Amino acid sequence: MFIVLLYISTHTSLHAQWQTAISNTTNTLIDVSYGGGQWVAVGVNGIIVTSADGIDWTPRMSNTTKGLSNAAYNGSQWIVVGQEGTILSSTDGITWAAQQSNTTTELTGITYGDGQWLAVEFGSATVTSPDGINWTRHPVGHLFYGVSYGPNQYVGVGGSSIKTSTNGINWQEVKNIGSRERVYEVSYGNGQWVAVGSRGIILSSSDGVNWTYAYFRYSPEFYDVNYGDGLWIAIGPNGFYGSSNGTNWGSVSQPQSINDINGYSQATGISYGAGKWVAIGPNGKIAYNYSVAAPLPVSLVSFTGQSEGTTAHLSWETAWEKGASHFVIERSQNAKSFEAIGRMEAKDNINKNQSYNFFDSELAAGLWYYRLRQVDLDGTYVYSSIVAVRISTEPLPMLTLSPNPSAGPLLLEYKAGISSVSVYSLTGVLIQEQRFEQAVNQWSWNGQDQPSGAYLIKVQTQDRNQQTLRWVKQ
Repeated sequence: MFIVLLYISTHTSLHAQWQTAISNTTNTLIDVSYGGGQWVAVGVNGIIVTSADGIDWTPRMSNTTKGLSNAAYNGSQWIVVGQEGTILSSTDGITWAAQQSNTTTELTGITYGDGQWLAVEFGSATVTSPDGINWTRHPVGHLFYGVSYGPNQYVGVGGSSIKTSTNGINWQEVKNIGSRERVYEVSYGNGQWVAVGSRGIILSSSDGVNWTYAYFRYSPEFYDVNYGDGLWIAIGPNGFYGSSNGTNWGSVSQPQSINDINGYSQATGISYGAGKWVAIGPNGKIAYNYSVAAPLPVSLVSFTGQSEGTTAHLSWETAWEKGASHFVIERSQNAKSFEAIGRMEAKDNINKNQSYNFFDSELAAGLWYYRLRQVDLDGTYVYSSIVAVRISTEPLPMLTLSPNPSAGPLLLEYKAGISSVSVYSLTGVLIQEQRFEQAVNQWSWNGQDQPSGAYLIKVQTQDRNQQTLRWVKQ
């Protein structure tokens, strides 16, 4: 039995385009916020940059080299907090003054509500101020990373718990997600709270007290979340995820300028204001987008194929479905011209992952390519990546890579079994890596996000041989 495994990337840009802003700094930016007709972004080495339009940015004198982690505006005053208890205030975002915080512990979050400023320590205390100038520290016995204010209460997150307070001093834990997880950030918008954290956690609540998992996937962290223009956006290494209701989430467009060389997002913060989204990241990177489209109704987790005699067995899994209509299965012999060979109705279940299977029978020997067309109820659709399945009576006895050269996908085959595969550029940059718990006879890689050129495919086989093949993408 041949097995083809292919991970469906979530780094897909959908409909909207991000553009690169001019930050005039090379310092890593940590947080960005909008208020009073301007944007303020803060980061390492005391950097503060401001912008009236989110496109052209100007560095401002902060008079500190301490790292700055969070910024907020209350309608008349900006407050920025950071390392070693740093608090800076400004009425215009341009001229900044240091304030005495009465703590030397890093302050990781700042918010305004109920007539007072509230900052949280990366520890077990809060500091409050009625005017942004005079601050009082309150030991509270809870660990904090982030904080936000909504109707009549503060919500704080940190460690594995979510807690609430009506005055910023007395706190009650309302949700604990387990010792293995961490909640990093929380935000309020459109009548609900959304919190994000490690391992792809997103939680939502209408009252700040009762929380449910809106989206949970074993993936890297989400660092920030915010609401604007009818859309929630959460950001992390696996990309930008959006939701129009805080409950159903899917991949949305992300700025390529803030991705690393492997396509993973390096964005550290995101916010909305004055008709645009602004995202920030390392080395002073800033990107903006006037309109981020809501996610498509189906979030595809995986799409795999395997040969069973003269039959290609296709399997796929969705993370959630909302407003989805159906899947069209398409087949090709050259990975270019596809024909529809089947249709499966979507299950339209948003509460759990769904699995599908399709069998393409009585195939002639050779290499066959498949893709899915995921169709929405309104007729919009998106294609999956392509998988390749070879139909033959026996696995190839030698380690074989085909077709080569080609536009992709490539198919790697070995009768004795493949244990791991690594794809490198000619300069030695690791692009893709796959390790198998059980050895497979085939492995397919689309390489659709990579430019034309030569790549090195390093293969570890089950019989403990190691070989490097060269593949040329046209």
